[in-house]
Formats: sequence, C-alpha cells, structure tokens
Amino acid sequence: MIREPSPVALREALAASGIVSPFRLAETRAEAMDLARCLGLPVVVRPSARYATAGTRLIEHPEDVPLAFAVARRCDPGPVLIESACEGRLYYVAGVAGHGNAHVSAIVGRVPIEPPYCFDGGLYAPAKLSKGMRRQLVETAKTACDCVKWHGAFCLDVTVPERGGPIVSGLFTRERLAPWMDGFQDPSRGMAVAWVCSRTGVVTGVTGLLEARETPGVIEVHIGVHEGDTLGHPADEETRNRTGFVRAAAENGEAALDIARRACALIQIETSPVV
Repeated sequence: MIREPSPVALREALAASGIVSPFRLAETRAEAMDLARCLGLPVVVRPSARYATAGTRLIEHPEDVPLAFAVARRCDPGPVLIESACEGRLYYVAGVAGHGNAHVSAIVGRVPIEPPYCFDGGLYAPAKLSKGMRRQLVETAKTACDCVKWHGAFCLDVTVPERGGPIVSGLFTRERLAPWMDGFQDPSRGMAVAWVCSRTGVVTGVTGLLEARETPGVIEVHIGVHEGDTLGHPADEETRNRTGFVRAAAENGEAALDIARRACALIQIETSPVV
C-alpha cells in the first residue's frame, strides 16, 4: 500500500527543488500570527500531519489567523503548517511513477470555491495547456515523485503562478480523483464535474432536477441530500460531495465545465432554518 507523505514531510522533501512555497510550523496561536506576518499574507493554514480540507484555510487578513489555527488543530493536535499562498491556475496532474520515470495520463483543471475554504467547486479535463506548460507539469510530477521515492499511481496538486514555475501543494494516491476520473483520461472529448451549492438549514425539498438532467451535454446528476437532512456550511470536500454534483461532456474541458455549472445553477436545494 502506498503511503502518502504528510504535508510537512512532502514540503521538507521538496524544499531543495524549489517547487514548494515557503512554509513554517506553529505550535501556538501567537506563533502562527507571527509566522503569517513574517511570510506575508495571504497564507494557507493547514494541519501538518495529514491532508484535511476541513482543517485548511486561505487567510488574507491577520485577524483571521487565530481561528484558522484553531480549525487546523481540531483536525490534528500537532503543529500547524503556515505557508505562503500561491495564486495562479490550479491543476491535478495524474499518472504513474516508478524507477525514475513518471507517465502522466491526465491533467485536470480545477476551479476553487471562494476563500477561506480550500477545495474545488469544479474539475475539467483535458486542461488547455501549451506544450511548454504541459512539459513543465510533467517534469514537476517527475521531480516530486523522485524526491519522495513514489512508486505507483499518483495525483499531484499543483498551482501555476503567473510568474515562475509550478508549485506543489500535495501528493496523493489516485483515490483522491477516483470518483471523478471517468472520462478525464480520454483526450478526444472534454469532461467536467461541478458541485451543487446549497444554503445551510434543514432540507425541505429539491427543485430543478429534471431541467438539469435535460440540459444538453449533461450525463449525470446526483443529489445526495434528502428532505429532513440538516446541511451545514460546505467547509470541506465531504460536505460538498454529500450535497451533489453534475457531470457533463462536450468538445473540450472548458465547454463541459460551463455545461455542468449551468446545470448546477438550475438545481435549488430548499432549506428552512434549524430550530
């Protein structure tokens, strides 16, 4: 079984390669605030021992650092990782590595939800890339896998800033993408998945499902909530996945994403306040 490196182990292994953001470890809230000021905002605050979107926040204002530290600590009691936030285009690079080689089978574009949360509201493939950028991403995947001696299927979390080379945020097994990989490795057509947004409260009904399913290009609509369920803030991937998603196909990834997002907008999960 492949063991994923922890966030701090990955960054320590890749530090010399220059493909990770500057980072520090904080033991206290006060230390986290000092390190955030030292690194310069915005920063990402996350647990250092394991990946958990529920414990990860993108912080743009210093007064929000203490709460982000507490959220990370609730997910894992160890030191909290503070790193410089890297703005740019987001991708998952998926493939297989071993014996000094890395074969990339798919590069998936990512659409993040609004800060402070750090997970995706949409995925699409194939991502539109120049030959040079694709080559850079393949080389980054090879470097990352070599540095941690990775053997097997991988999914690399990468940000490409406007200036400079790709920055790695995570290295996972392919299970991270497995529920959404159907069609992502077929270069002959575009595929996308977008997640349904919802308000907090008790679910009283769901409308727009028929219209979403009849949207040209939509191949799957899934809603995981039922009347009487209580919905909290979509603060992590688990909550997002539970709510529901739309999968679509088109001539390219961006067009498929547009279809999936338009279909999602037709779906209304109606809620009432929690009493």
